[in-house]
Amino acid sequence: IERDIGDAVKIHGLCVVKNEADIIGETLRAAARWCDSIYVLDNGSTDATWKKVKLLALQLPQVIPFMRDRRPFDDSIRGKILRYHLDRAGRDDWWCILDADEFYIDDPRDFLSRIPRRYQAVWMQLYVYLFTDTDLVTYRQDPARFQATPIEQRLRHYVNGDYSELRFFRHSSSLEHVP
Repeated sequence: IERDIGDAVKIHGLCVVKNEADIIGETLRAAARWCDSIYVLDNGSTDATWKKVKLLALQLPQVIPFMRDRRPFDDSIRGKILRYHLDRAGRDDWWCILDADEFYIDDPRDFLSRIPRRYQAVWMQLYVYLFTDTDLVTYRQDPARFQATPIEQRLRHYVNGDYSELRFFRHSSSLEHVP
């Protein structure tokens, strides 16, 4: 895809889900604020995950239900999504490995715009958010109200995780699989 000088960089999400009905709505709504396209592959859900993805796609044009694939998960599943949608990305676009239970506190558009062109990937710092005793009391008082509170307001207490994973990588004409 050739771009005019004024065209914005796009972010394409690769999202593999399985039995995420409890969180997939919040995840996709949050990611739709910064992701131009979110390609979703259901990896054998037995709950209402796929139904929720398809309903969200009617509300959020960024959400694209790709397919269901029940084979055991391995990293090549994301590659299947990538290869099918490669032609939708342009030279300066980014791909995101979007887990169904992860949320970004900072807007990825902001930090990706500051990454020098020579760098091709961004690895994430993991923060493990804690469900505290106070959260439990609040939840028990009114579960619907607790769940209606935006996720960013519920994610207040955390510890640093001890590993990092690839989350963003640049599109290129030679891209054939997830790095």
